[in-house]
Amino acid sequence: MTGNIDLGTGTDAISNLVGTGTVNRTGTGTLTLSGNNSGYTNAGTVLNINGGGTVSIGDSNDMFTGGITMANGTLQTTGVATLANAVTLGEEEGLRVVADAA
Repeated sequence: MTGNIDLGTGTDAISNLVGTGTVNRTGTGTLTLSGNNSGYTNAGTVLNINGGGTVSIGDSNDMFTGGITMANGTLQTTGVATLANAVTLGEEEGLRVVADAA
């Protein structure tokens, strides 16, 4: 897929995404990433989390390849993950990271 994915409030899931663009999680709600999404890339921001939204991953391959921009959002891990993504924090409440071994 080439292009942006805009997600508002609610519960969403993405698995095994390949292509180029930016995923925007705007508003409350949870986006769960699973499978191998490392093939979805962007030279700039690949994931934008703001408005109180949560992005949940289980391991390192669940995350996209590129920068993460966060303003008032949560990045949650439900397993062991090591991320090499550059993270840019916005002016609003910034970053909240939750490690949840559920």
